[in-house]
Amino acid sequence: MNENKRMNENKAMLGRGGARSEIARLVVTRGQISKAEIEAVLEFSHPTVINTVGALVADGVLRESGEYDSTGGRKAKVIAPNPAYRYFGGIDITRNHVTEVVVDWTGRAAAKRRRRQAFSPDARYISSVAESFFSFAADGGFARRKIAGIGVSLPGILSHDRKRIARSHALELRDFDLASFAGCFRGIDVDFENDANAAVQTEVSDLSGDIVYLSLSNTVGGGIASPRMIHLGDNRRAGEFGHMVLHPGGRRCYCGKKGCADAYLSALRLSEGASSLEDFFARLEAGDAPAKRVWGAYLDDLAIVVSNLRMAFDRTVVIGGYVGAHMEPHLHELKSRLKKLNLFDADSDYVRAGRCGRDASAIGAALCLMNRHLEEL
Repeated sequence: MNENKRMNENKAMLGRGGARSEIARLVVTRGQISKAEIEAVLEFSHPTVINTVGALVADGVLRESGEYDSTGGRKAKVIAPNPAYRYFGGIDITRNHVTEVVVDWTGRAAAKRRRRQAFSPDARYISSVAESFFSFAADGGFARRKIAGIGVSLPGILSHDRKRIARSHALELRDFDLASFAGCFRGIDVDFENDANAAVQTEVSDLSGDIVYLSLSNTVGGGIASPRMIHLGDNRRAGEFGHMVLHPGGRRCYCGKKGCADAYLSALRLSEGASSLEDFFARLEAGDAPAKRVWGAYLDDLAIVVSNLRMAFDRTVVIGGYVGAHMEPHLHELKSRLKKLNLFDADSDYVRAGRCGRDASAIGAALCLMNRHLEEL
């Protein structure tokens, strides 16, 4: 074994899960992989990979799911995560809706539902959210005993221990204790995360590139992610892109300042002249002239923010949130504006729409817990 391999293997062994955790994480990330590829990527010795994969398969964490095509020798086994090993719940709470998901051990949403329910900071609301989730999960074939943990996504700044909401404009909360929330799930592991930081989990895996996530919902936020790390900042406020000043002296933001990006790029800005965001995009698709004017101005402002994020971080910029769910057909319009603002990049392929649409925060909240379980294997 060369020195580099030995150092990587020793580093993995130092973690709580060691090689088990590293190999399981790689397989979950890739979806399927061969033992030879595991050796090459993680730089573990052949015996370590053979023995660890064998143990993980025996424990039901991984499975053999066929064989690769032969390249002349013995066919390599396909190693994949076992979807049924563990399931995780994800709940995203907003002012007027609750999104519920069940994520399997592959990281895929095996069931999901979005329903309308106005938020209220009282015991009745909290209890109803828990009861609704268990009913939804049971209808999908996931009994309570199958759920290893539940992640809850919230639109606000959380305390460092994630047991309190320090501040949430969307939910009109300050210093809100989440203990009663966790208690309603009766013995199941519950964790909490900011909605944008949760959504980032759906876009970056531990072995992929860094990203900046721009969340465009009824408020504007974001997240900054590196492999296996979400950058939170000193006060868990990293990624508050909505409060960067876009137009000095412009529209007043709910934070009290004038000209914040939030005042120009929130989903509410688009739905001002429509019955809903969906109605706005339907009008836009139909060629409605007022909708086209609003959209053009919105894209002008969005291009400035995206270009600035690219300049600051030099990373892929992912557009998520409510607006991000509608963004894919309109990326070419945004990219044409970015080309005029950014002369450093030959193209604008560094910007893309989020993969999970409105479900991103709920799925990401479940993935946060799943990542913790991967570390503890």
